[in-house]
Amino acid sequence: MNHAITCARESHFTWEVTADNKIYFESTDSTNQGNFTQDQLMTCLTWLFQRFGHETFPLANKVDDVPSGDVEDGLGLALHDVGYSQSAHASFLGSIMTQIGIFEYDTASPRTEWKFPDNITTTQINDVIEIAGNYDG
Repeated sequence: MNHAITCARESHFTWEVTADNKIYFESTDSTNQGNFTQDQLMTCLTWLFQRFGHETFPLANKVDDVPSGDVEDGLGLALHDVGYSQSAHASFLGSIMTQIGIFEYDTASPRTEWKFPDNITTTQINDVIEIAGNYDG
């Protein structure tokens, strides 16, 4: 199990790649848990990369606003648009992607934002489960 902290609320959680190639996460108080499939991750990350390239993108995961589309493009909306029903879980995904080097957290921004590192490739986006599975942090 890997340990991480969400960027927005500093919630502690653990995550791992499961035998069926999903990234499973659970908050340490067991109030939040879920998993992301390879297809969801590839589609979500591609969605973000096509819209933002190497520019910053926001968390954008307000639970009431995401389903109605009343939120700017960002990680939460990307998850929703690929069929993941819990946009609030975007904060967990953002932290995991930061930990494995797929995202960089923008510490200079007053809000929660990330960007793809300048050296990220579409191959790495497509291999995100393998990269996560090899992470040893």
